[in-house]
This record gives sequence, C-alpha cells and structure tokens, in this order.
Amino acid sequence: MKILLVGLSLGLSCVSGVASAACGGANNPALTQNALRTLLQGQTLCAKSGSDRWQEEHLGGPNSGALWDYKLGPNHTVDPREQVGSWSISGGSSGQLTHTYTGGGSYTYQVYDNLNGSYDLCGSVTITNATVRAAPPCPAN
Repeated sequence: MKILLVGLSLGLSCVSGVASAACGGANNPALTQNALRTLLQGQTLCAKSGSDRWQEEHLGGPNSGALWDYKLGPNHTVDPREQVGSWSISGGSSGQLTHTYTGGGSYTYQVYDNLNGSYDLCGSVTITNATVRAAPPCPAN
C-alpha cells in the first residue's frame, strides 16, 4: 500500500496545479471544523486519480482517530484492510483535515463542498470529487 500512496501522492502532485482551480469560491464553500467532524467521523472517504483509487475509513473521533485503508476487505488474503495512520481535524471556522501515514507522510487539506455530493481536498496535494459513505467498500467507478 505504501507504493500506492507514494505513487498516488506523486501523481496527484503533478496534476494539483490544474485541479486547484476547483478549490474554493462563492459556490464551493470550505467546510468548518464542525462540518468536517460531522462529515468524516466514522465514515469512509472514497477517492480516485486515474486508475488509482482508495477508500480510507476515519474511525474514532470526534476530532481525531485511526485511519484505515479498506483495500480489498478484511478477509482478503493478499490485500486486507489495515490501519495506515491517523486523521485529525482542527481549525475552527476554516477547518483542516490532516492524514498522517505510518512510516511517512502527513497531508493537510481544506475540504470544499462541491454541493453535489462530492468534495475537493485542497492542500499540497489536491484531490477532486471525493465522496463519503457510511461503510466501505467504495463504488468501483
């Protein structure tokens, strides 16, 4: 999974300049700390970039907890679900989400509501059109 995360981070870094136009604006509000807490606590964040996709569970809370990668599920013999780090929320009216990965890498984002059921995570790496669901797995498309 570390290879996927590094590859994903590098790939997203390459497109972040293009995608960053999606972050912010009058019709795309940044979420507050309270809104982030409501959105993510106990939920799975689904995102993709090209052929890479991931599904990270935000367990614990309300402002921090364990970050689990669902991968191919808890009973899969080759690529089972595992804890990959931690998450935290801070920032008050300009909420910030931080993912800290075990073994390296910490990413902090402002999260913007696209008002269509998807979200943009904007920071040193930009992730567009992520969705949130109550439980994994995430949709394949």
